[in-house]
Amino acid sequence: MKLQLFRGRYPIVFFRFLMNCLKGCALLLPVFVGTGRADTIWLENGDVLSGEVVGLDAGILKLKTVYAGELSVNWRHVRSVKTDNPLWINLIGENKAQLRELHSSGDDLLIVDEDGYERRFSAAWPVASMAQSEPVLDDNWEFRGNFDVNLENKSGNDIESRYRMNGQMHLDDQWNKNRLKWNVDVERKNEGIWKKDIWEVEYDYSRYFTEHWFANASSKKRYHSRENLRSRSNAGGFIGYRVRETTTEALLNSLGLTQIWETYDREGKQQNLAVGWKMFHRRYLMNDLEYFVDSGLYYRIQSQRQWIWDGEHGVRYKMTDNLSFNVTQIFDFDSQPGEDEKKLDSQLKFGIGYNW
Repeated sequence: MKLQLFRGRYPIVFFRFLMNCLKGCALLLPVFVGTGRADTIWLENGDVLSGEVVGLDAGILKLKTVYAGELSVNWRHVRSVKTDNPLWINLIGENKAQLRELHSSGDDLLIVDEDGYERRFSAAWPVASMAQSEPVLDDNWEFRGNFDVNLENKSGNDIESRYRMNGQMHLDDQWNKNRLKWNVDVERKNEGIWKKDIWEVEYDYSRYFTEHWFANASSKKRYHSRENLRSRSNAGGFIGYRVRETTTEALLNSLGLTQIWETYDREGKQQNLAVGWKMFHRRYLMNDLEYFVDSGLYYRIQSQRQWIWDGEHGVRYKMTDNLSFNVTQIFDFDSQPGEDEKKLDSQLKFGIGYNW
C-alpha cells in the first residue's frame, strides 16, 4: 500500500516540491550571507548606508549591499564608518597599511589598531585607503579648482572697461597638497587719464606628516600699476596644524618665517624678514551657501613698517554642481603705509564661478 503512494504522478509532485524548497533556500542564502556582516556608513547629509565595505581607493569608497548591489561613495562626503571586521587601513602620512577596526562614536570616527590603541577623529579624512587584503601603497592624485569672472563695460560720454578674473587649482594626493591661486584686475578708460592693472599669484605646497601636522612652503607676488606700492613679493616656510577638514567645514593654521621684498614708487626697494601666521577657514552656513576666509598676518622684524594683513573673505552660493555666485572682499592692511596712502585697501567683487 505504501509503495503505491509513490506510483503514477506522486513521485513527480514530490520532486517538484523538493526543487521549489531548494530554490527558496538558494534565494534566501545571499540575504543571510549579506546580513552576517553589516558595516555602516554615515554621510554628511544624514544618510546611513549598510552593507560590506569592499575598499577605499582613489577617494572612492566601495560598499557591497543586498538592496542595491555595489555602491560607490565619494570619501569626501563620508562622516563616519563602523566595520564589523578589521580591514587593512592606511592613514595619511603612513607608508604601510595596518589591520584596524573603525567605529562610530557620535559624530566622531574611532580607529582601533591591532594592539587595541584607539584614536578619535572629528572626520573621516585621516583614512587614505582601505582594503580587505593587504594592499600595495599607491599614490592617487586629485585635480580640482574654481574659476571666477566678472566683466563690466560702459559706453557713452566715457568708455570704461573692467575685467576681473580669479581662481585657484589644487593638485593633491594622500599627503601632498599643491595650490596655485591667481587674481587679475584690468581697468581702462579710453578717453580719461586713468588705467589700472592689478595681478596677484600665489603658490603653496604642503606636506602632511600626520593627520593634523604639516609643513608648508609658500610664495606670493602682487603688482599694482597705480599705487605707490608697485609690488610685494614674499617666500617662506611654515609649520601648520589642520584642526578639521570635511566637505562642509575646514580650519587650517600655519606659523613660520617669510622674506618680504617691496618696491615703492617713491621710497624705492625694501627687504624685510617677517613672522607670518596664515589661516584658512570655510563653513557652510546652509545647504548651498558657503562662507570662506583665506588670510595672512605678517610682522616685519627688521622694519618700522611693522604689520601686514592681507587676504580675502566672502560667500559662495552654489547654483548647480559646477556654477556658483560669489561675493568676495579682498583686503590689504599695512600699519605703516607709504606716503599719501591709507592703511586699508579694500575691494568688493561680484562674480560667477565655475567649479570642478
